[in-house]
Amino acid sequence: MIATCLSSGDTVPALTIPTGTLQSLTCSTSLIPEWTETVTYAPGTSELAPETFTSVYPAFTDVSCSIIPDYQIQSTCNSITPLTWVILVITFITIQLTWWTFDVPMLWSQDAGIRSFFDSVSWSCLKAHAAGSAGLIAARNGRDTSQYARIYYMGMNRQDTPPEWKSWKFYTCILTDLLVIIAACMTLYEACTLPAADARRQFGVELWVYPSLPVALIGLGLLLGEFFFPPTQKGDRLLLLFIISLLVLVELAVAIVLWKFDTVVEDRTSGMWWLSIMFYIIMTVPWIFIYPPSHLFVCAAGCFSRVGGVAIAAFSHYAGGQPYCKMPGPAFGAVYLALGVVAAVFALLGGVYHGARHKRRK
Repeated sequence: MIATCLSSGDTVPALTIPTGTLQSLTCSTSLIPEWTETVTYAPGTSELAPETFTSVYPAFTDVSCSIIPDYQIQSTCNSITPLTWVILVITFITIQLTWWTFDVPMLWSQDAGIRSFFDSVSWSCLKAHAAGSAGLIAARNGRDTSQYARIYYMGMNRQDTPPEWKSWKFYTCILTDLLVIIAACMTLYEACTLPAADARRQFGVELWVYPSLPVALIGLGLLLGEFFFPPTQKGDRLLLLFIISLLVLVELAVAIVLWKFDTVVEDRTSGMWWLSIMFYIIMTVPWIFIYPPSHLFVCAAGCFSRVGGVAIAAFSHYAGGQPYCKMPGPAFGAVYLALGVVAAVFALLGGVYHGARHKRRK
């Protein structure tokens, strides 16, 4: 925003800011004194030569204003809603804790140990970063629809047959996936209700959890297959069609919603709604079977989609609708990013390990 006082000695004009457009401004002024410019055209250099022209420019005052970052405005920090804290907490739990915390007791178990811990964690990370690949591995290792969900959620754990469900594991798996869906709905709501001038439109808040939806959708779809689809080849085909349809319909619905609510002034889109759709597709397709070397890229993309939105916002210290102004320094962003990278490394190793061990039982 630039305002100019055309006459020397004029006062700085009052700035009228539309309500809801800007949070706050910081302005600076500079006085430019009257000055004279003389131009002389030498013979042969212009049709006007040889003549001298003198121009007198009156003094004026420039007023230049810029938006104050919202994390520097205490009133913005104080207005953070409980919903925002809930979204951040659920996102942290579903993205950063569920892939390893439930398996820590294995390290002290006489029947398990560090190998079983690695098996379980690497499988969980593979599923979290490349849900399509994990789903296809589960289908190739399972006998029929009665086994696919157990393999998808628990892996094979060095067994020839899928492990049996334990009550706590069964309900934990369902709860985790439901939390992912709930968090995705909440962050999509946040993305669709952001003010037009909000900094998060430049890097969509929808990237927080939405790309992880395939992990939950495939898992819950396989669970439905275990209880409601017949353990036959026809049941396999129907289950595959059901899961693919579910993934595509959810993707189309969310893409339309993000595109619709991402418009700003002059019919232009400033956000990156398409980015989350791209990562959603990457995590859905079983690339490890289409082109195995692409698994490295898939893990990197999965890592970015899982932790990129929160980590970048934390390092940028967004505060309008974000609680980062309550967290001094970049420590939260560094921890969040570090955990995400560790999970991506486990996913990479898990793809090589579990992908090589798969076998087709059909």
